Amino acid sequence: PSESGDSVDTAILLADSFDHRFTPITLDIPRALCPIVNNPMIHYTMEFLIANGIHKIYIFCCAHSEKIEEHIKKTYWSELPSIEIIFVSSKVESLGEAMRQFEIGEIESDFVLISGDVISNMHLEKAFEAHKQLRKKDKSVLMTSLFKKASPHHRSRAGGDTTIVAVDKSTQQLLHMDNS
Repeated sequence: PSESGDSVDTAILLADSFDHRFTPITLDIPRALCPIVNNPMIHYTMEFLIANGIHKIYIFCCAHSEKIEEHIKKTYWSELPSIEIIFVSSKVESLGEAMRQFEIGEIESDFVLISGDVISNMHLEKAFEAHKQLRKKDKSVLMTSLFKKASPHHRSRAGGDTTIVAVDKSTQQLLHMDNS
């Protein structure tokens, strides 16, 4: 939520992962369009966003951007009157470079930043409210990250995933994150 108390209604959906874990499959098709149960992963991500009250979705892509845009425009997503989809395309190498493609003031309130291959049914209201409360206490709070705890051998973890997250229990501040 923004400082004025408005709800979060905007998302930046990253249709690029900036990694090569799915190569050679992703040489011809973007990971966000890879099917899971006959539906491209990006459909699950968009359903998740819309179910959480998101109405404006910036879809950022660099590799295969034309395929992603063409796909979305041919589906029911482009026909939903309450959903605004804006395609942003640029040849970049990292998330930081992708975020710098947005003009200052283009996104004027808090937003969800999400990968185009997220499959979730989580309700974000509590996270939005927690972010709002943290921002009230400390105006320098810029983001709230959501993580799901999973044991090292849980079937939902990608092979070789060694992500380590350290959080201060009293402040919930992210102290360290390493997924190298």
